[in-house]
Amino acid sequence: MACDETGMRIEGCNGYQWVFCAPDAVVHTAVFSRAAQVV
Repeated sequence: MACDETGMRIEGCNGYQWVFCAPDAVVHTAVFSRAAQVV
């Protein structure tokens, strides 16, 4: 599995866009945290 995050704005606040990739699936989420609990 691979993952990456990049900064973004969510309703005027700083947030993060996360993408998780596996051989048979891709998950995309936008959150306000870079904490390990996101993973």
